[in-house]
Amino acid sequence: MADLKIIVATDGKNLELARRVRDIATNRMCDSEIIDLSTYELPLYTRKTPDGDLDALNSLIQSLEGPSP
Repeated sequence: MADLKIIVATDGKNLELARRVRDIATNRMCDSEIIDLSTYELPLYTRKTPDGDLDALNSLIQSLEGPSP
């Protein structure tokens, strides 16, 4: 089966919905992972601040590209 990465931007209703989607995926024998963007310290990008701390961004990229859940 294909892997499913569920991305949420808040930890409220969106996370609740993501958990429901994950449960449905699990019932269909699909491995899934929830990636909660609110757990990353990602500053908003503006043209004034193109250079910044990339550690959080690199961590997110690793979560997206990493091994199957």
